[in-house]
Amino acid sequence: MIINFCPIASHSGELISRAVEKCLLDWGLKRILMVTVDNASSNDLAIKYLKQIVNLWDRSVLDAQFLHMRCAAHILNLVVKDGLKDVDDSIMKVHVAIKYVRSSPARLQKFRSCVEEKNINNKSLVCLDIETRWNSTYCMLKSALVFRKTFKNMKTKCVPYTKELRKIAGPPDDEDWDKVTTFLPFLEIFYEATLSFSGSRYVTGNNFVEEIFDIGYTINRYLDDSNVGLKSMAHQMKMKFDKYWANVNNVNVLMFITLVLDPRHKLRYVEWIVHRSYDPSISFKFCQRIKDTLTSLFDFYASSQPAAPQMNYCSMESSTHGGEGIRKLKGTNLRRDFVNEVELFDTSKITELYKYLGDKCIREMDEFDILSW
Repeated sequence: MIINFCPIASHSGELISRAVEKCLLDWGLKRILMVTVDNASSNDLAIKYLKQIVNLWDRSVLDAQFLHMRCAAHILNLVVKDGLKDVDDSIMKVHVAIKYVRSSPARLQKFRSCVEEKNINNKSLVCLDIETRWNSTYCMLKSALVFRKTFKNMKTKCVPYTKELRKIAGPPDDEDWDKVTTFLPFLEIFYEATLSFSGSRYVTGNNFVEEIFDIGYTINRYLDDSNVGLKSMAHQMKMKFDKYWANVNNVNVLMFITLVLDPRHKLRYVEWIVHRSYDPSISFKFCQRIKDTLTSLFDFYASSQPAAPQMNYCSMESSTHGGEGIRKLKGTNLRRDFVNEVELFDTSKITELYKYLGDKCIREMDEFDILSW
């Protein structure tokens, strides 16, 4: 929901920061964990200024070190756009053809006549894309492919259509349609990911890491594809993907913390993703950083809460929350490094966090509502 939309004098980082600060003060909000922005350089500066402001309020979480979250949907948009450069001409031809068809009622009626001639039984019509949203390009191409024969019919029977399109990019030919047909299944993966973590009516944070790194694995699979076009597209995408996700120092570690806090996964799954995605030396240090951040966050929030009753070792051993106690976890892969750090009979060191990580993961479900859990 848009709760404010305000003009600013310029897109300098400082002015953006001041505008956001004013909004926060007007709303009476000073406990800010994270701000999500797209990847414009001015936004980097805006977050830098905002971090200083939030820290002056003295209510930030761990000195606002997690304040800057880059918009995953925008990054995905940049990744796909780089990959589509090799087929830009074909996409442009389809775009222009659809724009012609939808530009007047008479032209649309002519298109419908050609649809009927080809006996295409589809009530939907072609849709135009939006330049700043690549997933709309996917929808445009998918809808256009249904009417491939119709556009070919238009090219033969509608002289104004062919004449006008030749002034711009030319009508799409068989080679253009073949390219679109080849690339569409690959693009569908990105489209589905965009829908998944751009949802506004359900929690997305705990799916964020999985979607991002699934895309990374998908790109890697296409790097050696037998189709030269797909291979080239994958290489272009990988360069842009690695710019944002290959350097762990630029990654907001909170995105991994949210995955740890999904009871279906916890820490072991996060470690598996990290080790699979990065070199061993990098992955080891990054996993340690995730653990340290997790502990620091727990300590930060716990310090602001009333003291909870101490858990003793016996109650943990007889836990009914799907686990079999810390003692049986010792020596196994699951949470081994965490458990070894805890002296089992020093109950002052056994926190709710260790208890959560020590319990077994809940069983995977088709429909899982993390808020209800």
